[in-house]
Amino acid sequence: MPQEKVDKIIISVEDIKKVGLYNTDGTSIGIGVRIQDYQENPEWNEFDYEKEVFEELLGEDFGKKDFYYESKTWEFIVDAVEKKIREVLKTIKKVPEEHQQNPLAYIRAYKEEHYDPDNDWNLKYEDVENFLGEFYHHNIRKHRRDLKLYYFQLFYNNLKNNYEEGYPLYISVATVEGQKKQI
Repeated sequence: MPQEKVDKIIISVEDIKKVGLYNTDGTSIGIGVRIQDYQENPEWNEFDYEKEVFEELLGEDFGKKDFYYESKTWEFIVDAVEKKIREVLKTIKKVPEEHQQNPLAYIRAYKEEHYDPDNDWNLKYEDVENFLGEFYHHNIRKHRRDLKLYYFQLFYNNLKNNYEEGYPLYISVATVEGQKKQI
């Protein structure tokens, strides 16, 4: 029997092998994490934080077998994701301490100071975002890293809420054929 091709793992709070990959309204049950790198567009592999974290956590079993964690036993996964966010935040400009209470005043002042309509169209996308309780200056239009970090933060928030509410965690290998059957 030929081995089925695996292209991602699915992180979910329900067993997709029993309930399927999609809800009745067509939305996905879990969050997919790619196994292989993009070959055609290698620049897309940069800043793939979910893959980095789970590759490190699962080691050689990454993409090879399913994992199941009882409720309140997978805090180490939440901690690993938070650690990765903190590591990435070291590379992003933090809103100064005096502006942490009013970050919108900071970003307005920044835009006025750096405004150049002829050379920098991306300035209008400068923004502040709350990451782990502190505000950081970022631009999701100009820097791919900032966009990927924003989505990684949403992933972290979802994971942390599910952990705190006491859900179990399923990490399931998703074959290409299995995904096609689920559609």
